[in-house]
Amino acid sequence: MVIGTRPVYELAPQEYRYALDACAGLLANTPPLVINNLPELTGEIQQRFPVTDESVTGAIWLEPMRLDWSGQIKKLENLANGAPLLVIASQPLARILPERRGWQGQPVGLRPGGLGQLRRALQRSGFSLSARYGLHTPLSIGLNLLSGRLDRLGQKALADRVYFAARLRYRSTGLTAPLATVGLWHFSKGGG
Repeated sequence: MVIGTRPVYELAPQEYRYALDACAGLLANTPPLVINNLPELTGEIQQRFPVTDESVTGAIWLEPMRLDWSGQIKKLENLANGAPLLVIASQPLARILPERRGWQGQPVGLRPGGLGQLRRALQRSGFSLSARYGLHTPLSIGLNLLSGRLDRLGQKALADRVYFAARLRYRSTGLTAPLATVGLWHFSKGGG
């Protein structure tokens, strides 16, 4: 299946698709181990990553859940030293996404402090955090709302400028990353 072949009504929310696209870029040379706890994103994953029985040198963990994340870490402990682990997790602001409301499970990232616990557990298992990104920031949400309002008021040129300003602020890093709807964490096995 090729990206862009799924009907629009089957597409995942944009922030999850962007996170998967980023993972595809980071793991372009190797088929990754994929741990997917969101059946709603299976089609998106199949478009981007081949299914393989070969040994893998990287992994993607999509939406760790509160009830079984510690058991799933054991699946990741056999990754080679220096192997990347990319974790895509909903963060508290994801509750505002209409599509996300109907999804099953209890994501660890929706619970206050849950992602901090996950990060510490991964560090105890030999992973070090290389980078942390937030997708769909509160600032981009606010600017998109303002753009829509300006458009309805007939201020199309200004609405376009504000819309593009929102796009430039869609991704964040550092201290503001936890405020976004979806987090993408880049770990390395063994600190490599």
